[in-house]
Amino acid sequence: LDVKRTLTFVGLFLVCLGTGGIKPCVSAFGADQVASQGKTNGNESSSSLASSNTSDDDASDRVRQFFASFYFCINVGALLSLFLVPIIRAEYGFGVAFLTPTIFLIMAMVAFLSKRNEYVHHVPETSLATTFRLCGWILRKRLSHYAIVDHYCPRMRPTQYPLSSVDGTENMSLDPKSIDEGLVSHNSHNDESRNQQLSDAAQALHVMPIMGMLPMFWMLYDQQGSVWTLQATRMDLHGIQPEQMNVINPFLIMAFIPLFEKIIYPAMEREGWNITHLRRMGWGMLLAAASFLVSGFLESIIQTREANGKPQVHVLWQLPQVTIITVAEIFLSVTGLEFAYATSPDRLKAFLMALYLLTTAIGDLFGGLLYSSVFQDMNRSVVMYVCAALMMGNLFVFCFIAGWWERAEARSNGKGLAQRSFSGELNYESLARTTSFKGVELQRQHDARIT
Repeated sequence: LDVKRTLTFVGLFLVCLGTGGIKPCVSAFGADQVASQGKTNGNESSSSLASSNTSDDDASDRVRQFFASFYFCINVGALLSLFLVPIIRAEYGFGVAFLTPTIFLIMAMVAFLSKRNEYVHHVPETSLATTFRLCGWILRKRLSHYAIVDHYCPRMRPTQYPLSSVDGTENMSLDPKSIDEGLVSHNSHNDESRNQQLSDAAQALHVMPIMGMLPMFWMLYDQQGSVWTLQATRMDLHGIQPEQMNVINPFLIMAFIPLFEKIIYPAMEREGWNITHLRRMGWGMLLAAASFLVSGFLESIIQTREANGKPQVHVLWQLPQVTIITVAEIFLSVTGLEFAYATSPDRLKAFLMALYLLTTAIGDLFGGLLYSSVFQDMNRSVVMYVCAALMMGNLFVFCFIAGWWERAEARSNGKGLAQRSFSGELNYESLARTTSFKGVELQRQHDARIT
């Protein structure tokens, strides 16, 4: 028994290790393949740039379609595992049930590696340790601008550029104003590399407030497999197992993603709707709150029927709340992957993807703490309503942060354009890190026409 338990924990640890390695990298790596299609290098003439405008203008759509397809494939795997693995386990035992997905995973790995020479690769130039040091240095510098922090926490004031001990420039100093505004000098190749690393770290920090609003959504979303499953046990199942209700979500995802990508999103764009990343994520949060209002109402009906000795409610009455949370997932989760990729520097895409996935763990941890403490003795329907209220409060804060983020992006892009226009050139690669692909391409078309 002890050996089996030890091997189980070793297996779980290896799964966690592998998941932590593949999940943040596979989405960014796949998006790199489609985003690079039709790219031109910086040495091409204006006529060459003009001839490639069509393909570059579609880069944003290609990335969005990739993440939709990527999410679709994830749910295909979830659906197959929920259906097939239990059947295999019942017929042949746990050994064959574990061996079957292992064989498929090996086949997938062989197929992936067979094309390794044809992939677009971004070689990392900055270690995670350096990125964390730069982020810490920028935070200290920004906090030290506040008089109260500078007065009571003088140690918060940064002393020197964080890479000086590494690259040998012990007394290197950068103008704080230029760092805040992202305007850096390029006196040498080393200076340019250091400034690029600093700019990347600043951009990563810039996205953090948006990421901080996501754990609340995941706290609600992941209750499908726990709270809503327990709710199903107190309903009329008609031969359905409570856990089988979890099959509905991936099935609806597979049905809705093509619907949104091919019909709903294009129709909304034609009608002039604002479907930017942050707007769609806000809709997702609103729908998540609505799903828990519906769930709370259903819970009240279940409790009333139990108290009065009436027949149980049919389990399919969970379909409305499951459908609403599924649409919320499309708006927030699929869009969140796209947002994390689009707003991250080229060197830190996997890092930002990892932080995005970390929000799920934080949300689940927060939910576990609430259910083991505050929610423990509360009425179940009241808990649902409280979760909806927490989501609405989170959405309220998110709207303010999204507005601040968009205004900051507009100011940053305006300053960058003004500075580069003075010298007669534009750095499109830099703009691509802070704007959508389409926005960059519009500016490129404008400059090509001027030329």
